[in-house]
Amino acid sequence: DDLHMPETPQLALEFALPLLTHKDSSVRVGSSNVVGACVSLMGIDARERAFRDVIFPADFSSSEIRDDASMSTIGGISCDTAHLPQELEMTHGRALALHSILRLQPQILTETQTTTLKEWMRSDEPLVREAACLSVGYILLTPNDLKEYRSPLRKCMKATEDRAVLLAVARSLARAARENQDKLFLRKNGLPLLDAALMLSMTTAVTPSVQKEFFVFLCWAIQKQKNGLQDYMDLAQGENGKFMMSLATKTLSQLAAVVEEDCEEDHH
Repeated sequence: DDLHMPETPQLALEFALPLLTHKDSSVRVGSSNVVGACVSLMGIDARERAFRDVIFPADFSSSEIRDDASMSTIGGISCDTAHLPQELEMTHGRALALHSILRLQPQILTETQTTTLKEWMRSDEPLVREAACLSVGYILLTPNDLKEYRSPLRKCMKATEDRAVLLAVARSLARAARENQDKLFLRKNGLPLLDAALMLSMTTAVTPSVQKEFFVFLCWAIQKQKNGLQDYMDLAQGENGKFMMSLATKTLSQLAAVVEEDCEEDHH
């Protein structure tokens, strides 16, 4: 009874922000979900301040640790950035917070923010790559977006990539294909991603769960699009067109029920 709106989201945010850099990754994940929910409730101004002061601070990059003491605020909450944690915890927490905010409030990133996100997608740390790739599904809205993120996405689609990163990529791509019914991937810029997904859906070098997630992406990106299979065949190079035809006739059609279930789920 002592907690009343609108103070409640602000109090929760005040508690969660320092935990974004906790040494335990599960704590960082939980706190990022709280940050996303609170920022959503507190409105656009809170989101903009979160982007400016916590996720994409203008005075240091993802590869730098600040030495000078300063304070920033979100909704009147002070965020002490004078004693930053180790780079992994800091970057992972920021990437998680970005995903949690975009999941509830999708928005277009600035050029500088896009550069930072792509740096995270190329991080040496799988945790950072996973969190960054999860955000991309909420950003791929146009062919230009696809062109912007194609290269870092493709680099995260190797069979030797960490399983969690592969799942994050597959789910982000599936979400983008599901939300953009305009043949987003059936164009030259999307072909490398479709080809990589085809390989990952067929190779035994990855787990069955990874295979399934890329099957789902291909189903949304190709089979669920009008004349999608023919469009892919027209674009495909070498033997991939034949592989896709076989995949579509033997497997993708069997995934209809799975994909319909995915319509009810938020893949993130």
